Amino acid sequence: MFCADGKMPLAHAVGMALQVVSALEELHGHNIMHLSLKPSNILMDSVQQEVVLSDFGTCHELQTLPNMASAALSVPIQYM
Repeated sequence: MFCADGKMPLAHAVGMALQVVSALEELHGHNIMHLSLKPSNILMDSVQQEVVLSDFGTCHELQTLPNMASAALSVPIQYM
C-alpha cells in the first residue's frame, strides 16, 4: 500500500478518496450527515482495500438540523 519512502501512491490515495465520497453519497441519499469526518474516522481494510467510515456519534438526519450554518459550526476548524 505504501512506497519505500513511506508515501501512498497517488492512484491509491485517489481510490480511497473516491470510496469516501461514495460512502458520503450513500449517507446523504438517506438524509444523514456524518458531521465528524476527519482522518481518524476513515478506516482502511488492508486485506480488501476498502474504506470504512467510523464514529457516527454526531451524525444527524438532515431534517433535524435547524440550518446548515449550525452543522458547519460543529466541524473543527482544521478540517474546513
